[in-house]
Amino acid sequence: MADERPSAAQREALQLLCVHGPLSTAEIGGHLVAARGPGSHPSYRYAIAEMAGILAWRLAQRGLIKEVTPAVWTVTDQGRAADACLL
Repeated sequence: MADERPSAAQREALQLLCVHGPLSTAEIGGHLVAARGPGSHPSYRYAIAEMAGILAWRLAQRGLIKEVTPAVWTVTDQGRAADACLL
């Protein structure tokens, strides 16, 4: 898994952390929701925000981000070298 390229959603979350610095899971979710138009399903915004925790966990398992305090994430050196951070 560590050798695979991050998914588009993982790259988007990583890029948010590269640009904005340390973010909480809720802040990552808020940015993901704000980047999208309104959904037609009532649970749309909740589902997108909830996905932030899964994305953060997967990025942390790859060594691209780390948890600095409970539910607050920052990019590692390995993450900074990833394509998503090279803007």
